[in-house]
Amino acid sequence: MLTADRWNQSLGILNRESGIGKKFTPEDKTMIYLILIYGALTCIAGIAISIKPDAIFGFIGARSESLGVHVLAIVVRLVLGAALLSYSAASKFPLTFQVLGWLTLVAAIIMALLGRTRFKTLIAWAVRVPSLYKRIGGFIAMLFGGFLFYAVL
Repeated sequence: MLTADRWNQSLGILNRESGIGKKFTPEDKTMIYLILIYGALTCIAGIAISIKPDAIFGFIGARSESLGVHVLAIVVRLVLGAALLSYSAASKFPLTFQVLGWLTLVAAIIMALLGRTRFKTLIAWAVRVPSLYKRIGGFIAMLFGGFLFYAVL
């Protein structure tokens, strides 16, 4: 049976200065799961982009007309920003999580203010970026996803 102490211990929280003896609430666990899922998906996306950048960006470009893609981009940033901010104190890098959380929320607001036409233009520009730069971006995404995993576990 997974108790709160075993949960904390399995995540390595009990040995951290910022989280000594901290008992996680269900909301904390939800934020941890959200960050882990986002980190895993970012790693997977980074690997896919590094291997087949044009196919991945072509897939995204083909769906850029959809309002759902724009809304999803905003919502994912809002949820991730909130998760990073709410879990920052218990992470291995609290200041980094706070900065990333605020930057992610600002990015969500900017993306919302862009409007549909500029969002489509942004996606069209990203599709036209040379493959080498897409691969470099994919590698950076892998590193970022790995960092999120490391900082939470």
